[in-house]
Amino acid sequence: MISSYMNQNLIKLELETVENMQLDDEERMKPKIIQAIKFSVLEELVDLVIITEDVKNRKRLLTDIWNREKRDTTGIGRGVAIPHVRSKTMDGTYVVIARSTPGLPFESRDEMPCHAFFGVFGNYFNPRLYLEIYKDIVQISQYDDFMKRFLKAESVQDIFVLIQEFE
Repeated sequence: MISSYMNQNLIKLELETVENMQLDDEERMKPKIIQAIKFSVLEELVDLVIITEDVKNRKRLLTDIWNREKRDTTGIGRGVAIPHVRSKTMDGTYVVIARSTPGLPFESRDEMPCHAFFGVFGNYFNPRLYLEIYKDIVQISQYDDFMKRFLKAESVQDIFVLIQEFE
């Protein structure tokens, strides 16, 4: 089901977040820095979904997903985060994927860095679909082989095919 709501243009092989911040490992763990990293990741995910042209207002969508993330972390553990939001600024439902090979602090439940970021963006018209996609992402991300292959993927096509294999 996941691949039905995405395409290869909605996959980013490597996040630029930390590259642009140029921080050492100790600095990355400070609470203010973690919040800045999270916001930057969310910006990159929003910029991916903008490609669909189904977003009416980028700024509003970014505010919506940031407010959702501030309520409770979407870092579910095992190197995975699933930032998600239903927003009035969305016309459709989309999944975007981004990777951080070195991993980023994301206040994950297991306190480990996140490598796989699955953004789920939906509208208010089909909440059940939104939850089904979220559930499917949680399920595939629990497979050790999925995460190993995700981290080793050399192209966005490799990641897209991997998603299709595991769904």
